Amino acid sequence: MPSHQSAQVNTLPHPDGSATVSSNGYTVLCTVNGPLEAQRRDEQPLEAFIEVHIRPANGVGGPPERSLESTLLSFLHPIILTPALPRSLIQITLQILSVPPTAQTLRTGSAASVARIALLPSLAHAAQLALLAARIPMRTVACVASLAVVEGTGEVGVVGVGETGGGKVEAVHAVGYSRQGKCLLWEMSGRGDGRGMKAVEGEARRRCLVEGGKGEDVVMGGVEGRREDLMGWLEGTIGGWLKGQQRWKGES
Repeated sequence: MPSHQSAQVNTLPHPDGSATVSSNGYTVLCTVNGPLEAQRRDEQPLEAFIEVHIRPANGVGGPPERSLESTLLSFLHPIILTPALPRSLIQITLQILSVPPTAQTLRTGSAASVARIALLPSLAHAAQLALLAARIPMRTVACVASLAVVEGTGEVGVVGVGETGGGKVEAVHAVGYSRQGKCLLWEMSGRGDGRGMKAVEGEARRRCLVEGGKGEDVVMGGVEGRREDLMGWLEGTIGGWLKGQQRWKGES
């Protein structure tokens, strides 16, 4: 895998579920509490109500965080089996622990849009791992890749890890696919045409879903793995955590 990914599940004792994910220079801690009793104004008779809160690494949240919350909620809602928990509340809180030095002061403008899109994979993966740790029923799992398109050449690489050769970036994309190959997320900042979008789609599918290969080792809940795609990494993380849970039960 071109970019280093690492994850730890149930890193905090008090929430129902928690996870920490590091990717592309970003580290995110997610906590999940639920199912809880929903307030009357939030209660939905046929499904659970989902709250998403994102806290920045520094200062208080503002419009950038509210935008990310809306995007992440739209991504997570079809993944969570909300009809299984009617009239309940699921609280998802994500704390950004660290960001790359170049993103620390980006709050507005096109550069800030790039930083927010680069952050989406860490947010999406941490939220899903914390939901699973909290035993929230889910339909599937999904992976998100953040990609940059180089102006002029059309070369596609991961945002922030030097794969674009230092060229000027024309557009950045965050694309997410479910385990079944359904596109659940596509956020874009910049300019693009049909040809560029096609290239991004192909690269995103390859990074999210292609199986096999002998890519760079990734840390998967304490277990090393060699599957090159993000889905292999995510499933390996879940599998490593489940094995740890079974080992703990066997010893108790």
